[in-house]
Amino acid sequence: MYKEINKTRYNNTIMPKMWEILKEIFFKTNFDEHQVLMLSLYGSQNYRIENENSDIDCECFIFPTKKNIIFGEPLYSTCITTEYGTCHVKDIRAAFNELRKSSPNILEIFASPYIIINEEYGAIIEEICFDIDYLAHLSPYKLMRGLDGLYNKYRKEMMISNKAYANMLRIENMMTSILHGQDYTLELVPHNYIALRDLKYQENIDEQLREKTENGYTAILRNNVNRFYETTNPEQNKYVLETINNLEEKLMTKYIKLEF
Repeated sequence: MYKEINKTRYNNTIMPKMWEILKEIFFKTNFDEHQVLMLSLYGSQNYRIENENSDIDCECFIFPTKKNIIFGEPLYSTCITTEYGTCHVKDIRAAFNELRKSSPNILEIFASPYIIINEEYGAIIEEICFDIDYLAHLSPYKLMRGLDGLYNKYRKEMMISNKAYANMLRIENMMTSILHGQDYTLELVPHNYIALRDLKYQENIDEQLREKTENGYTAILRNNVNRFYETTNPEQNKYVLETINNLEEKLMTKYIKLEF
């Protein structure tokens, strides 16, 4: 009923744990096999900046129940604590809403090499997962705004947290690459991931280095991002938007035919 997405992986210990997490989801909920669509990893393993003690945090997307569809109930969302980390369980329609916004978080989830999918819908999900760079450019303006929000979140914490500082630099790399027109998914694993991983887990905090970042490259990046906003059309690419809408329609139509 379920299978792994065939992508290049960097850590062979993760997928067996993902299968255990999927079992936990069924054990701790009332979902049936038709309802669970996919399980994907998010976080440091996707960027290769984890260590052996890193949690395995996941997103699980499910189909709405008949009652939810018929009575228009709010989209389902909950959080499950698993043996290996945290798993957020959400209605798949919420994922498509995020895709239409070019949300960096949802793009990462579909771009992850660590994904388990329901075979009933495999072709449709794989179409999304292997075409994510195209979908990422639904709106470069919105994608950059999402990355900008993440960047500033980590920037506020960088003077007291090595983890935040490493993630700020990771997002900085992604924003810079997008400013130069490079593909989003090529930058999911940063070129300097080893240095970022070492930085993330080192015990001391180098305040001078952080101040240099804040006063130097960060200021340059801010100017470039502001110019990007000024010169980029914030309107969505209607053809990519139609692609996302068609994928959601195909997925939901197949589910309704099978379930109803």
